[in-house]
Amino acid sequence: MSGTATPGMLICIFSYNRGRYLANLLRSVARFYPETDFRIWDDNSTDPETVALLQTCGDKVIYQQAATDAKHGGLYRNMDKALQYAAAEGYSYAYFVQDDMQFVCTNAQLLQQLNTLFANEQVCMVNANFLARIAFYMAEQTVLLQHPLAHVHRDFGVADTGIIDVAKAVRIGLAFDQGSERKNGENWKAKGFNLMVLHQPDLCWVPWPDVYRNRKKYRSLANSASTVDLLVKPLTAKARQKLWHNTAIAYLEDYTSAANPLMIKPYWYQEFVSARAMVSVYCKYYMHRLGRLFVKPRIA
Repeated sequence: MSGTATPGMLICIFSYNRGRYLANLLRSVARFYPETDFRIWDDNSTDPETVALLQTCGDKVIYQQAATDAKHGGLYRNMDKALQYAAAEGYSYAYFVQDDMQFVCTNAQLLQQLNTLFANEQVCMVNANFLARIAFYMAEQTVLLQHPLAHVHRDFGVADTGIIDVAKAVRIGLAFDQGSERKNGENWKAKGFNLMVLHQPDLCWVPWPDVYRNRKKYRSLANSASTVDLLVKPLTAKARQKLWHNTAIAYLEDYTSAANPLMIKPYWYQEFVSARAMVSVYCKYYMHRLGRLFVKPRIA
């Protein structure tokens, strides 16, 4: 499926020592949003693969911040810098994306949906991520299904990924200065702002990454196969049609799967995967699916 232009939007990519995943993300941007501007905020990566890739991106890499001893390095400072850049350059929306994510489809109605949702002064950020069905009990107990286009996160006003209304962010003084996603999310929720999660997302996390920010690499069984075009299969026409009619939480396993033929559903991700860990995750998934036949999720 060809991409579409989203005028007034800047995709802000945050990178640190995950060259393979950054390359995967950039391929997905080129495929689904080729006419949308993007910039990369790299946290002074030292990984040769990442450094080599950044050198091919030219002026798309506009800011580098040395990593600190903090768990996430300079991520949150770079997020603040990205928001300031988007405001200075006159963008209407800043789409925050981490380097171990990828786009799996184009949301042709994204701008219209954002205009509708951000008309509510209390909406601070719109998240466009697929969730993981293995965690559906947790997911469905932390959201309020209140809107036909999106649901409201019960506890967070912002997250590490999502789309920000730049003018509103400037007006309210939005900053990611609390040191973690949870603290930032709870801080802006306490100030009266809501994080909305789209029912038609376009973005997902990659399955079983072998490295996390500021942590060493592990041998990942899921990613040991040869490099594929994209780590998660793009949505088919049938899946896109199904997604367009979705009016609740969108779980990635219901729409696509990992591209690696060694992986079976469900789609999942965590820092390290061994054969034992994968068996444990799959057992948990199928137990949840079985339990859902008998236990109705509690949704406020």
